[in-house]
Amino acid sequence: MKARNRDKRGTGKTDLQRVIGYVRVSSNDQRLGPETQRVALERWCAAHGGQLVLTCIDRGVSGGAALDQRPGLLAALAALKQHNAAILLVARRDRLARDTLIAALVEQHAQQLGAAIRAVDGNGNTDTPEGVLLRPAERALERGRRSP
Repeated sequence: MKARNRDKRGTGKTDLQRVIGYVRVSSNDQRLGPETQRVALERWCAAHGGQLVLTCIDRGVSGGAALDQRPGLLAALAALKQHNAAILLVARRDRLARDTLIAALVEQHAQQLGAAIRAVDGNGNTDTPEGVLLRPAERALERGRRSP
């Protein structure tokens, strides 16, 4: 992975090796618990040459909760800029949000910071038509752009 738009010295370029992780669980009774997600993020970074510099967690938070009710996600977005990271990594896209509008807002904010959202399971990680189709956030944005 090589530097893209901002470098880690604070000159405004992101470092593709720097990854911010985000973990969300709505209850303790989930198969994809916080530790399982965190391990998946670490393995993805090891396999892709990334450095997981911070993992932010929301416990007991629904994927449909408003952004102001998701301190872990807000911290992860802030950390992208603070650490000049180019990737916000989640185990699966539904960990980011279950509400397509929230997912679209998060994706747009990350893009404005020069970062991309990636999922360990690979769904929606490409910019091909198939990858975009798999991203509910992208579909919601496209519908919004075409609305009169």
